[in-house]
Amino acid sequence: MIFEDTTTSFTNDFLTDIDMGSLNEVPLQTNSTISEPIQIISTQRGKRKLLLDGYIYRLDRSNDRGIEQWRCSKKSCRGRIHLHNSFLFSSTINRTNVTLVSSHSHASEPAQCEAAIVIDHIRTTAQHNQHESPKDIVHRLLRSVNNETAANLPSITAMQRSIQRRRQQQKSLDSFLINIEHEENLTTNDIEILYRSINDSSLLHINELAYNQILVLTCDNEQNYRNKLANTSIWLCTTFHEIKNDYLQCILIIQVFENNNETLLPLIYALLPSNTNVFYMKLFNELLPLQTPKYILTNFDKILIDSLKNFFHNHTILPDIKICSIFLHYELCKFIQQYKRIIHDMEYKSIKYLLALAYIPQLDVIMAFEALQEIYSSSIEGIYDKFEDLCIGRLRPNGHRSQPLFTTTLWNWTDVVPYFDNLLLINTNIKQWNDMFRTSLLTSSYRSCYKIIRTIQQLYQHQINTKNRKIETNKTNIIIQNYYTNKFRQIIQSYQSLSFEEYLLNLIEYLPI
Repeated sequence: MIFEDTTTSFTNDFLTDIDMGSLNEVPLQTNSTISEPIQIISTQRGKRKLLLDGYIYRLDRSNDRGIEQWRCSKKSCRGRIHLHNSFLFSSTINRTNVTLVSSHSHASEPAQCEAAIVIDHIRTTAQHNQHESPKDIVHRLLRSVNNETAANLPSITAMQRSIQRRRQQQKSLDSFLINIEHEENLTTNDIEILYRSINDSSLLHINELAYNQILVLTCDNEQNYRNKLANTSIWLCTTFHEIKNDYLQCILIIQVFENNNETLLPLIYALLPSNTNVFYMKLFNELLPLQTPKYILTNFDKILIDSLKNFFHNHTILPDIKICSIFLHYELCKFIQQYKRIIHDMEYKSIKYLLALAYIPQLDVIMAFEALQEIYSSSIEGIYDKFEDLCIGRLRPNGHRSQPLFTTTLWNWTDVVPYFDNLLLINTNIKQWNDMFRTSLLTSSYRSCYKIIRTIQQLYQHQINTKNRKIETNKTNIIIQNYYTNKFRQIIQSYQSLSFEEYLLNLIEYLPI
């Protein structure tokens, strides 16, 4: 899969990225009667060239909206096109994605385009067919071209030397891979080399690296992981922002629950250079199936949640997006640890009271929070302000509350508790997997992309190997889990019959975290 960061609309933002000379150019739609294919090839140095209607274009510049400006390869020609609306995940480009900005000052040269394709094929063959001699490769390909194309090709000696240079680059690659594990900051070219070498089908598949720096690992081929997503009612979509380097800023992980929600199976890992809606939407549009899950569990990532809502907005059935209580627990503990290393018993009890608000009817949440704020706010300085900003909204002088970052419907579970038979087991599995993933990457792979990818692959393999053993272990604890689950349900059902303090005191002992 080839990933490109693109967008479906041509906005004024692009004008800030192009030279002032093109501001007066009026975009013209491409001629729909022309049916020649649009192709992208590589140069000797690994750059891209675009072939369209007998003209050769080179990439001039691109902006953060994903719109690319291509200009004619002839320096004296002002012919330009804009490429947008993404040919992401596709080997062919739709003509509706191309806008002709300015015409060429010379006639088209189809023979030169054919010659460029032949040269690109020679380089590709040289890399993948090491046993065939350069002379045999050149002569075999020359027999399949017409006279006009052959007249635009370099000399036979030059093409043979091109093959030798490409094979020498492959030898340099092998030397590079020996030391790549010790590299801390990888360039884009390094990442492209990395992707071609690290793909290990026995662990996780690396689908391919985009020119715009998105890397996706999947547990299986496209059809299989799509089927698993389509046939599962609960997805877990989480992001990790703690694991960063100069290339990587965010890891998006999509998982499903198996064996009656007893085990978690990661299906997709996406390594992103930026945490933006554009990246998420393009990934969702191409990776996710048409079927809608019943529930999507996630963490405190507003951009991810908004992207999921936008993606499923036009679906007939909308999924219920919920933030797991375990991630609220992480957020509050992380806030306290910014000021001190140890969380005392009274502080932890106050955190559990705040977590219990997720299991109070939504209409009573603000009332319950204000009651807790009066009683316990002095136990942890600032923790109630943190929770207020995230989940409740600050109280304004006019008596109304501002809009919180995450609305009550996202983190409150009272409306869905009856539909989850083993909420404790779900949260336990999420916590165990999250701790294992976070610890493994933060301790050994904080900087190196190579190590991050290898660690993800090895963690996945470890999880698959231990899945059956984990199922057997869960069976031994089924009595305890059923006891806590039943007690939790009984307390939830007794909300109307108990006082507020009694309800919270009983609830915090059996919270499913």
